[in-house]
Amino acid sequence: MHAITRHFRKRFRVHLAIETRGHVVLFTVLATILATAAPLLVVSLALSQIAALPMSAFVAILVISGAIPLLITPPIAYFALTMFRLITLTIKRVDDHVRFDTMTGLLNRDHFLDQLRGCLEGGVVLIVDADHFKSINDRFGHDTGDAALKMLAQQIGDVAGPIGIAGRLGGEEFGVYLPSWSIEQSAVVADAICSHIRLHTDRSTGHDLRMTVSIGGAAHFPGAMIREALKSADDRLYHAKETGRDRFVLADPVVGGRFRHAA
Repeated sequence: MHAITRHFRKRFRVHLAIETRGHVVLFTVLATILATAAPLLVVSLALSQIAALPMSAFVAILVISGAIPLLITPPIAYFALTMFRLITLTIKRVDDHVRFDTMTGLLNRDHFLDQLRGCLEGGVVLIVDADHFKSINDRFGHDTGDAALKMLAQQIGDVAGPIGIAGRLGGEEFGVYLPSWSIEQSAVVADAICSHIRLHTDRSTGHDLRMTVSIGGAAHFPGAMIREALKSADDRLYHAKETGRDRFVLADPVVGGRFRHAA
């Protein structure tokens, strides 16, 4: 899976120990060692107090004491740990379905907005929208359109993922949240996203897919309503579309805030 999927799964995954068959075998061996060593130790200590016990009897008792848990523990431990592994994988799949967009690997809309609501330091919200995306579906079909969405997500994740939070808001629209960033600083990220996508050509579908995006952005402060920042960013996105596309427009958080343009 591509880099953005790995990045967000690494950040938000549920850490459970038993995830592979190798883990099952390893823990089965450890459980067997512990289950066998414990009775052997107890029996050895007990028998050591019997001075008259012949060595042959001492060894025979130890062998029997070790053989019983050695025969019983592995199948029981393996079965129990296999069940636990299946539960672990099921929980991870459900968790991924709840958190991540299945097509692009980015956060889905609900979880992206949850991350914004839980962010205490404030920052900048960017809304990234593909230019003339409908024409791709109309010309090449929806399979190619899906490939284009994945390409967009990868480029956005490559730029914004290491420093912020990226998600798919719906359709060909994506969101980026840059915690603790100012409007001025976020202009660098917006410009990088535009440049990466403008210069990237995807030929995986047999077509030379070259795309551009328009970006609108607005500051968000702790305690403020998320919808206000999103509405402001969406207004700036509309302005970017109206003034030529393939550009970003960012605004300060004031009514009628000043625009910052970049072609």
